[in-house]
Amino acid sequence: MNFIGLDIGRVRTGVAIATDGRLAMPLKIVPTSEAVVYIKSLLDEFGPSRLIVGQPRGLAGVDSQQAKFTRSQARKMARELGLSVFFVDERLSTKQARKLTGRRRVDDLSAQIILQAYLDGSR
Repeated sequence: MNFIGLDIGRVRTGVAIATDGRLAMPLKIVPTSEAVVYIKSLLDEFGPSRLIVGQPRGLAGVDSQQAKFTRSQARKMARELGLSVFFVDERLSTKQARKLTGRRRVDDLSAQIILQAYLDGSR
């Protein structure tokens, strides 16, 4: 089973994929406004069955404006793509990705961390 992981931001969206249901790989950082078009190109190549989206929450577990934006965008994308969507707590994924790489833009690696957390939790 193939999955696409997303770290949705207001400007950029990180994209990752798991083609074996076990190992997530970062793919690309795309403008959020172009994410659906990019993911559509992945549908033909990989045939993913669902979107796994990082759900931003504060450390206290409270929804923020970004969390509401992410949920709205993810549901809209899922409808347009004909895929189901599952949300995963993404707290500290960006911080973890930056620590691993030292890069400033790590949206694709954050998507990988989010997707890998889903895969590890579903076994």
